[in-house]
Amino acid sequence: MSNSREDSDLQLEDDPSQPEDRRSELGHSLATTQVSMQAASQAYRGGSLSVRGVVRSTGSSASGLEVQLILALSGGSRLLGRAVSQSDGRFSIDIDLPTDLPLGNYRLIARVRGDETRRGSSSGRYDALVTNH
Repeated sequence: MSNSREDSDLQLEDDPSQPEDRRSELGHSLATTQVSMQAASQAYRGGSLSVRGVVRSTGSSASGLEVQLILALSGGSRLLGRAVSQSDGRFSIDIDLPTDLPLGNYRLIARVRGDETRRGSSSGRYDALVTNH
């Protein structure tokens, strides 16, 4: 059972493990964000994957937001890397795919972590095939 302090903390911070920001607005509106990304549709286990994207925000700058790159796995997810959006909202990162990743099709997700004025969001799922070299 949680106490009111814990409930209050949950409302004040965006939970990046959730696909969308579920904070209550606590009496003020938060700017909406949207994130999109691009990456190769095929990648190699143990190799590097270049990811590029852009964050947009309504009524506010998209600069300085943390973007988490998450690999959706059966039974959970795995954080592969973090980037920060630039002044124009763009971000880029080269992520290393784990060497122990089973071969197959995976979904890569870009998750923007919200802050005190902007709501977090997730990209659509981006499909990638992971193969051997």
